[in-house]
Amino acid sequence: MKNLFLLGLFSVLAFSANAEEDEHGHGGHAGDVIIHAEGTELHIESGIPLANGGFLFESDFDLHNGHYESEAPGFDLETGYDFSIGNALAYSVQGPLQFWGGASWGSAGSDSVSIINGVEDEIIVNSSSSYDLSIIDVSTDGGVHTHVDFELSDNASNGAYLVELVLKGFSDSGLQTELFSSDSVFIAFNHGLSEELFELSVDAMSPVPVPAAWLFLASGLGSLLLGRRLRA
Repeated sequence: MKNLFLLGLFSVLAFSANAEEDEHGHGGHAGDVIIHAEGTELHIESGIPLANGGFLFESDFDLHNGHYESEAPGFDLETGYDFSIGNALAYSVQGPLQFWGGASWGSAGSDSVSIINGVEDEIIVNSSSSYDLSIIDVSTDGGVHTHVDFELSDNASNGAYLVELVLKGFSDSGLQTELFSSDSVFIAFNHGLSEELFELSVDAMSPVPVPAAWLFLASGLGSLLLGRRLRA
């Protein structure tokens, strides 16, 4: 019985480690923002769920042509749901840019992040931003599959930067009639931090624990117990 317990414990610890690695995007990004439209809602199907609501995505600012930029995460609104050809996917910035320098999230001071879409519209997110709205793309097939550019201001401090967006769907590119809205999408960008320090900033966002690991443990132990009874 002791061996049975140790085997089950080892299994759940291994599973938890893998799940945590997948959630936090070690060695890469937490993936694109995958969305589907249903009713009046844009459901977020990827990212790390947060205890206080919304979904967190991780990215990095990499040096390109003298500027720190990122094209991640991308935006993938799936076809086959309630989004129609000609509808427009947009984002609304929800408040100021946040900065994490090693202790807690707070004001980004004079630093800023520019969000540039495919038609070169630019929204600058800084410590005084509030509720700016801009288009991402117009659907040609009932979905949207694109990237926007995020660019960090020159000489920005090393640390993590946090942008909060709400995705919205409109009847057309004029963004006059809103049809859909999403939960908050938080994007945390790493600029010059080690992976360990960056993950501390992510943990400060209160990701939801992984309950699947404990379900896996219960399932595994149950299967092992059943096997012992059948052999008895």
